[in-house]
Parts: sequence; structure tokens; C-alpha cells
Amino acid sequence: MFNSISVKTINVSQDGKNDYSKGFILKNDLNWDSLMNDFSGPTIINSQKILMLVRLFTRNKIDLVVSDLDVSAIVAAKICGIQSVLVTERFELPIAKFEKTDFENAGFKVDESDFIDIHNVAQKTFDWGLDNATKVVTDCPYVDKLDNKLHFKKLLSQKHAVFVGPVIREDTNNFDKDDIRKNWVLKKMIF
Repeated sequence: MFNSISVKTINVSQDGKNDYSKGFILKNDLNWDSLMNDFSGPTIINSQKILMLVRLFTRNKIDLVVSDLDVSAIVAAKICGIQSVLVTERFELPIAKFEKTDFENAGFKVDESDFIDIHNVAQKTFDWGLDNATKVVTDCPYVDKLDNKLHFKKLLSQKHAVFVGPVIREDTNNFDKDDIRKNWVLKKMIF
């Protein structure tokens, strides 16, 4: 998609994976160590990754950072003064969306005191990413009965967050590539 509008992309996923739908990330025992140190720390907000990204962004004169749930990239973009887009689904980290009983009903063993901390820290961290990204885009329309998140509703009303419609759709090429570059102040890249 980005190459079609002459934008150079750099994939910085830690394991080179782009599709986590065919694997299982969570462990059966959900506690601070398994959820924050083994999952959220390496993938959602990671100080080593932030430093690596600041270095990468500085070396490559990046114009725009697009991140899918990765708050580390938004932090690095903010440090470097680079515009950023946070792509999200239901306006929060999935781990913060569910209650302890949801995980228990799915067969997980949940440490209750850790779970409260995990839920609060994950949501505060992700909210910071939402607030500090230049724009937030989602392919899910806001539905009061499903979402009930006043924070994201506020971001939508302020036009900081934007519903872009389904991400997967027929490729019609009915868009102005130069207009996209102009709106995001992107330079045309020569390969």
C-alpha cells in the first residue's frame, strides 16, 4: 500500500513477524511477569526499542511514523519531533479491555492483584499513546454499547482520532496519491 504512493517503509518488528493471527502470545498463567515483562514490555512499550527507533529515525530522516498498537514508536516519534499515526482497533489495548473473569472463563489462571495493576498500567500507557500520536486511525466505528470509552470518544469529537472505514477493501485506486503526501507532509521517495 505505501509503496504504491512512493513511500519508503521500514519494518522494525522485533521478530520479523507481521501476522500474529496464527500464533499464541499469552501464557496460561497471567501475572505481572507473563503479561508485562514477557508481553507488553517487549511489544507495546520498550525502552530499548525506543532508543533504537530514535537512532533509526534520526539516521533515516523519517517524515512519518505509523504504528500498530506499539506505543514505543509513538514515544520515539515524539522525542524526534516526527508526526505519527497510531493504528488501533477497539480504542484500547486488548489486554485492558477484558475483565479477570473473561480470562478465567477462557481457561487462564489469573493473579488478581497483578491483574488490577496490569489493567491500569496498560490502559494509562495506551491512552498516552493515543493522546501523543499526531493522529489515531481505526477501522472500527465507535459503538457506545461495545466501547463505552469516553476518552476515545473525546478524541473522535476533537478529530484527533479518525474512523477510516474497513482496512480490507477492494483496491479501486480512486485516491489522490499526491494529496495524501501533501496532507501528511511526506516527501516523494526515489528508489
